[in-house]
Amino acid sequence: MQIFLTTVKNESIIKYRLNFIEMTTAKNHKLSKNRQTLDEIDGVVKLYKKFDPHTVSPDDSFSAFPLSQNTMKGLEDANFTKPTDIQRLSLGHSILGKDVVGGAKTGSGKTLALILPLLESLWRNRWTKMDGVGALIITPTRELAYQIYKVLNNVGKYHEFSVALLIGERQTLLFSATQTRRTEDLVRVSLRDPVFVAAHEHSDSATPDQLVQSYFVCMEEEKLNMLWSFLKNNRTKKTLVFVTCCKQARFITETFTHLRPGLYFTGLWGDLKQSKRIERFNKFNAVDGGAAMVCTDVASRGLDFRGMDWVLQMDCPSTVDDYIHRVGRTARMNRKGEAMLMLTPSQEHFVALLKQRNVPVTKVTVDSNKVFDVRNKITNLMVPFPSVKQFAQQSLIAYAKALYFSELKEVFDVQSIDFDALSRSYGLVVTPRIRFLRKKGIMTTKAVEFEKGTSPEMAAKTEEILLGKPSGSGGKNPFDIQCQNEEEEEEEPFLKVSRRDVFNSITEVDVKEEILSRISSKKPISKTMMARKMIKRMGVVGKRKRFENERESDEEEDTEQQQKKGDAICC
Repeated sequence: MQIFLTTVKNESIIKYRLNFIEMTTAKNHKLSKNRQTLDEIDGVVKLYKKFDPHTVSPDDSFSAFPLSQNTMKGLEDANFTKPTDIQRLSLGHSILGKDVVGGAKTGSGKTLALILPLLESLWRNRWTKMDGVGALIITPTRELAYQIYKVLNNVGKYHEFSVALLIGERQTLLFSATQTRRTEDLVRVSLRDPVFVAAHEHSDSATPDQLVQSYFVCMEEEKLNMLWSFLKNNRTKKTLVFVTCCKQARFITETFTHLRPGLYFTGLWGDLKQSKRIERFNKFNAVDGGAAMVCTDVASRGLDFRGMDWVLQMDCPSTVDDYIHRVGRTARMNRKGEAMLMLTPSQEHFVALLKQRNVPVTKVTVDSNKVFDVRNKITNLMVPFPSVKQFAQQSLIAYAKALYFSELKEVFDVQSIDFDALSRSYGLVVTPRIRFLRKKGIMTTKAVEFEKGTSPEMAAKTEEILLGKPSGSGGKNPFDIQCQNEEEEEEEPFLKVSRRDVFNSITEVDVKEEILSRISSKKPISKTMMARKMIKRMGVVGKRKRFENERESDEEEDTEQQQKKGDAICC
């Protein structure tokens, strides 16, 4: 027993000594590593004093800059070997600690020009996790924040500090005696003696030189046909389609996904959940060709889509800056790309605004033999998928609001749009009511005029249909399709009668006449809505009755009498 205790004691002493040796070795290794890091930092800082940003030539690589070994390893693994113009002009000033204001075309490498001085500053100050937040990058969209997060992880993976992605709702409180609006004012207030860098200051155009830009003119009701035909004729290409509002993107995505244009089709807009936005962005970015994504301006700034061939703007952008950011999703990093813009006849003035900003754009014509009509397909699609009809109505109303509240009134004229024809192109038989246009005194379609009761002929047809009289149009019911707000019932009173016809004295014809007398002429009434009103007034309707020898007897009473007779026979 004593021998066993002695053995256990010796083993515990040996383990303790081994742990002490390991701790001492790790501590010495850490101290040695810290000394190496300090020596490297001192060496890089000494190079700062000798470095001249103006001596870097366009043919030099990243090794011409005084960067840390960890940053250089990350650049090599990410295949970044030669800096772009904006990176070459700005890095020399930013790594020295100066404030920089940089301007360059889309797809020129501005993200890396931001990340490299950030990594070097944290490394130079020996920043660790225990020091808290060392840098904060604010982006206009969630997708851009996600993209910068991935680049920062790849380039800075050999550094010891971590990076986090924060995406969600925000609240901004800005208090100032002098509210500033322009970028120049913001630079003057927040930056200290900044260095202004312009990579393409002397360029002839505001867009990349490899980008081929064109536009064509069509009516609003022809846009969906043009989009469908464009995708059909470019099935092997990768296309980004821009629209005005989120509801448009949702309607086109749902509709074209069911119609199957022969390529991968998806959508990206602001109302989507964050998980779906990232999932769709990654899937679309991973596809090399034969894909299309309809999106809003949430994807117009900063996002780098791989292998983008076409940027198709189905709707005219609200400003020239939005146009430049949209077309900048293609022709990135000296690659070729094409951009197409759809304009209506009233929006051609936007071309003059583009030329004022040195944006070269050429007018083209559309081959009518290659245009497909997709309106009937969309109308037939609304039968098995009723949600498509609701999306179409919401899309039309949201688009009308966006046009009305646009700042460029000389380009966007909501009164010039035939919403009746536009509704037909969306697959709708009845034009949805656009109430805010009526409140503004804008009457654009026959459907809106009918809401105000200005068509007595249509009111007469409605009365014939509800009373069951033959119609003069060959028995065809123009209101057979449910209207937009058919499910909306009349406002219920606070106190209502549970049963009106206690003694069954009200006939069905009287109820129809009473309902017709109270129907407002501001919205059409369908058969379904008429039936609901009759059920409210009479209770259970449609009871089966049988007439024998001019005597009326309910079928339920006859059934009860037969059962009683059968019981008597059995007894």
